[in-house]
Amino acid sequence: MNVSCNAYAEPEDLIFLWSLENSQGMINLQNWSSWHMLSYSVTDYGYGTLSCWGQNSIGVQEYPCQLKLLAASIPEAPHSCVLSNLSSHFFSIECEPGYNGSLYQEFHLEVYCSKKENLRHNLTEVTTPSFKVDALSPGKTYVLLIYSSNAKGNSNSVALVATTLLSKEQRTSEEFHLNIKIAS
Repeated sequence: MNVSCNAYAEPEDLIFLWSLENSQGMINLQNWSSWHMLSYSVTDYGYGTLSCWGQNSIGVQEYPCQLKLLAASIPEAPHSCVLSNLSSHFFSIECEPGYNGSLYQEFHLEVYCSKKENLRHNLTEVTTPSFKVDALSPGKTYVLLIYSSNAKGNSNSVALVATTLLSKEQRTSEEFHLNIKIAS
């Protein structure tokens, strides 16, 4: 990768120093030269913080320009999930996102009808792990798998169980049966 370090100075006779700081310590990558561009590969010295200082006849830049080089990885799973607005045909679920692995991530919800083999809904959200699920059957138990993904792969899944409420007719029927049992 090519990294540019631009500094505005008066006088403009700038030279640059490049270094990398990581677990091996501070490594000088390019001593003072007129090159404001550094060609760097992480296979050379690994990840860490690249720093660039400019210097002219007046002095050295007080604070360097810095760029953090992080290894990309699979994302962490969403967490702190809350199920809400539960009805006979609908529910909402909101989670906090995990670390994105230094890459763009998406969030996924798979809704299974009590057994993992029967996928009912497969939803993807691109901004936040927040889902609204409808067209559900009343009085049914659903297994929810929530995970995130990026270009490196999928996070572990978070599993939750949700049971939709009984329909009004089912609730009335249950009450009727209870009344008959009590009266006899």
